[in-house]
Amino acid sequence: MEMHSTVAELMIFANHWIARYCLDAFPECSCLRRHPAPRSEFFEELKRCASSKGFSMSVDSNRALAASLEACNDTNDPEASFHIHLTPY
Repeated sequence: MEMHSTVAELMIFANHWIARYCLDAFPECSCLRRHPAPRSEFFEELKRCASSKGFSMSVDSNRALAASLEACNDTNDPEASFHIHLTPY
């Protein structure tokens, strides 16, 4: 999983520099990326998994989903926390 994290960080880093380049090249224009709200039906398995360990999962918005995932940390069962974070959605 360390490689996955490294790739994710490199993608964020690349996106940052592409955005900076675009801003420098086109200062009069702004490009904003808008993420649509998550579709709740895509998260049923994740919500069931989290619920089975006593976690509440909100998928009302991307921010709520991120906060819910961040809160899914069980120090008594780190493997369950690990699997919740790896559930494909």
